[in-house]
Amino acid sequence: MASHSAKVDGWTAASDDLDLVHASKDGDMAAFEELVKRYDGKLFRIAQSVTRNREDSQDAVQEAFLKAFQHLAEFREASQFSTWMIRITLNQSLMKLRKRNAAAPKRRSRETCVRRVGISQNAGSTVIRSPIL
Repeated sequence: MASHSAKVDGWTAASDDLDLVHASKDGDMAAFEELVKRYDGKLFRIAQSVTRNREDSQDAVQEAFLKAFQHLAEFREASQFSTWMIRITLNQSLMKLRKRNAAAPKRRSRETCVRRVGISQNAGSTVIRSPIL
């Protein structure tokens, strides 16, 4: 019986979300604010699991809500609003991760460093070859 009430509660939340989405599409800012309050914590935890960085996660969630608001008219009601928001948040989190990784200095492996300096290892001894200038 408890699982039945959970389905009913899930259905109520999903239909309530849809009512809030409709109201938001009609210009009701309070309805969109309610959606933000409802999903902010959950989306932050999802973003945090991807970025592993508090600031990037906060930015990703904020950008996700902004994108959702800007593209609310494009929301297809075939899926739940929460599913749509999770997908947008994941995309924004992955973008943050890509930007962070692109900006990070590249670490060279030991093998790359050895080749650049011209170090070769022969039978346990190390020979350093310097380029002739």
